[in-house]
Amino acid sequence: MKKGIVIAWILLISIIAKGQEKVVWYNVRNGLPHDVTYEILQTKDGLLYLGTENGITQYDGVVFRDISVTDKYSPVITLLEDGDNIWVGSWGDGAYQINPEHASTPQCIDENFKVRYLAKFGSDILASTYYSLLRQKNCNTTSQEFYLTIDENGAFTLAEDSKVDIHSIVKYSINISSVDGAVYLHYEPYQSHFANHGVNGIWMIDDEFHLVPPPKKLDFLKETEVSMIQKFGNDLYFGSKDRLYILDETGQVYESDLELDGSYLSKIAFISPKVLLLMSTSSEGQKTLYKYADGVLTNLTSTYHLGVVSDFLLDREGTLWVSTYGKGLAKIRLQGNPSETIHLPVDNDEQIQSGTIDPNFIYALTSKSLFRVDHHNVQKERDYFGGKCKKIDVIGDNKYCYCVNAVDNTLDYYSRKYIAEVGMFTLTNDTLFLEDRPLSLTKYKNILVPTIERNFNYSKAFWVSNQEFLILYDLLQDSVLATFDLKKDFCSTRITKILSDSDLTLIGTEKCLMVLKDGKLSQINFGDHHYFQVFELVKYINWYFMATHQGIYQFDLKGQYKFFNKDSGLEENYIRDIMVSNDDLIVMGSSTIQRWSISDVADPTPPFFNFKIEDDRVSTSLISLSQPNGIALEYRLGQDSQWHAVINNEILFDGLDYGVHQLQFKYRKKSQDWYYSDIIPITRTFQWNKSIVLPFIAYSTILGLLTFLFWRRIRKVQRKNQALREAIQVRDQLKDEIKALRKNIAMDFHDDMGNKIARISLLSELLENHGQNLPDTDKQKIHQIKEDAKNLYYETKEFVWSLKNEQTSLDELITYITDFANDFLLPLGVEFESERKGDSFDDILSMECSRDILFVCKEALTNGAVHSGCNEIKLLFFKDADALLVTYIDDGKGIEKHKQLSKRGLLHMKERIKKYQGKLEIHPLTKGTKIEFTFPIKTIIEYDKI
Repeated sequence: MKKGIVIAWILLISIIAKGQEKVVWYNVRNGLPHDVTYEILQTKDGLLYLGTENGITQYDGVVFRDISVTDKYSPVITLLEDGDNIWVGSWGDGAYQINPEHASTPQCIDENFKVRYLAKFGSDILASTYYSLLRQKNCNTTSQEFYLTIDENGAFTLAEDSKVDIHSIVKYSINISSVDGAVYLHYEPYQSHFANHGVNGIWMIDDEFHLVPPPKKLDFLKETEVSMIQKFGNDLYFGSKDRLYILDETGQVYESDLELDGSYLSKIAFISPKVLLLMSTSSEGQKTLYKYADGVLTNLTSTYHLGVVSDFLLDREGTLWVSTYGKGLAKIRLQGNPSETIHLPVDNDEQIQSGTIDPNFIYALTSKSLFRVDHHNVQKERDYFGGKCKKIDVIGDNKYCYCVNAVDNTLDYYSRKYIAEVGMFTLTNDTLFLEDRPLSLTKYKNILVPTIERNFNYSKAFWVSNQEFLILYDLLQDSVLATFDLKKDFCSTRITKILSDSDLTLIGTEKCLMVLKDGKLSQINFGDHHYFQVFELVKYINWYFMATHQGIYQFDLKGQYKFFNKDSGLEENYIRDIMVSNDDLIVMGSSTIQRWSISDVADPTPPFFNFKIEDDRVSTSLISLSQPNGIALEYRLGQDSQWHAVINNEILFDGLDYGVHQLQFKYRKKSQDWYYSDIIPITRTFQWNKSIVLPFIAYSTILGLLTFLFWRRIRKVQRKNQALREAIQVRDQLKDEIKALRKNIAMDFHDDMGNKIARISLLSELLENHGQNLPDTDKQKIHQIKEDAKNLYYETKEFVWSLKNEQTSLDELITYITDFANDFLLPLGVEFESERKGDSFDDILSMECSRDILFVCKEALTNGAVHSGCNEIKLLFFKDADALLVTYIDDGKGIEKHKQLSKRGLLHMKERIKKYQGKLEIHPLTKGTKIEFTFPIKTIIEYDKI
């Protein structure tokens, strides 16, 4: 079947199992530093890193740890792992680099830049802002800034030109993506006032850092707004408006309509090869999370009430993490459960013996009946065979049942016959026939026909067994290739199932599972499970599944396995048969049939194991984000065959000889089975620095060198202090000159510009009062001149005030705010009242602090007058030794709680108050709104010294 039936292998043939999905929330009440969260990153050591409104936090599966430095509390919206470091892009602090092992956080990109995206470009880092693209070699070099412009031919170019005209810079919404070593520029769905145009196609940056067209194989995207580029396997995935495009390794393009309500596909992740997580972004920036399964697109955002989504991550254990604006971090564990369970209508003494699948139905053979199952539709095809039936096959339109001591003429074959790929085997008087040809196995008595299996390495070789030997027989040569003594080499003399695969053969018995590889037999160990009867063996990709009397084992040949029973969701522990149908596992118990999604059970998820080798010990950490508690860790070192528990997260080398040793760990989650790490070579060397005999001359030399360096350092500091004193004198002199100049400019500006504007306002008002006979259009213009002059006068007054006052007292500031409120609110018909209480208001503030307090009050007054519909506003100023409390009260319609964070004015007020470690609190009243601004006295008075 071709790959191209509209991405059938990904989207249209989906996994049936829906899974039981449980959501757990993390927020400020249970450890998350901030409820506004942005991008999520899982690093190579398994830890989660989360960008928040106030920096970056780390999660190890148990606790959240704030790893931001104290002076970088701006929103972190993009993260990038680079070796042992993490690049952090913030909205207000540029970009900096952190290393969880070290305390330093070097600033890499200037704080003036608002970084939107980060990407790898070879050994360099690229950062995009609204107007430019920054190229950063490392944190010790200056950023190269490139501007995306349009040349005279309409082509896009990258120009490194500090003199570029800002109006020629492309105001398109552009994103950057690094995919498989290549850097792409493409459309960013979210459009703002900075960039309000879409853009078609994609571009690449070559090794010379030039903007070039993509390879010709991507020409199909020329007229498309490409909103996403990702790579999975050897295929490239491109998102667009309601669309997913796939370019496979052969150059074939597939397209699918996802029906995302006009939004743009911005991120995808695979839960399994045929189940997708999708995130879409609208042109307003609204993001929505979906799950595509069983041909259905499910809106997880609404299903789990996620609120406003910002990012998602599917971690290595299959857990879904969703960051949100305001609700914190959501964890959704996608756990597999059977999508359907079918109970057969059987008698108490009737049990399922075997099953098989044809393209349309599941057939279940019991000891008495044959059932045909189509999902939940169960039909009995044949009742009571007159004996006990063990096995069923469907070949073409024929059904073959194998029964003990029973002959069924309708079904043609009976207990001593067996259908295989090369024909029908018949056993008569201990002679095995293939069709009518007797096989040379007469010396092997009591052949058990149902154990005939083809050997993978020989096209015409089969395994057969009796209760003494396991025999590999070559049909072409009519000879025995190998025999194995069951009594000597096996855990049991009864072979129940054989599966040949590549260079090995799995052999199930009534007591254990054996493996034959390179001519050697061994028993497969399943931890504490020492005894089980094997009924069936099947393989799916790299995993094997085994049906036993106590459940299902899923395993590989590297020591990893999972065990499923009733505690894991099975209806029964006694499993008679298992089959693979497409991507489903059909599980047959004694009277039930269950359908499981293999993707829900195909990958064991052991805890992540990390270790750090030090001089004389190994420090370990064991991380499981989905199940952090109840993890056991043991180790063995050197030739020691015993396993030892890890104590205090360390393994000491006490008593271990110097040289190379082998270290191995085993670890498990609570109630699960052990997983084994690779063997780790550990080299222990002589620690000269811990020897009790250290040469005295070495200490003397080091002490002398340190003394010399210390003396040179003192001299250098003295010279720097002298230069600093001289610089301070020059600075103070310049400061006095600037202060005098500011005062003169303010005086001249007020006397000249202010008086002229006042005169214009007065003349326009006189003209308006005496111009009743003028046309209405002229009256409107005169009125507009009067209003513009009045507004300009107020703004000029404020400008002169801020220009003249490098420093001002609290008393002067409050007087100015009160004058502004009266002048502003009176024409609007809003009554205003102000009051001040508490200590003296004589404290001196810096110009910046005065302006911030002024703008906070103006913003509150303006919002109240314009949006609240109030009739009265009060401003109350209270000051004590600790804080200045400004209380705003109106009698309007109030502020809806869920919209408080969305109002830009309130956000600006919060940012200004946060500079002084203050706080803003909003209290809805029965009628109106009460807002309290608290400024610590120490910070506003000494702000210019901080």
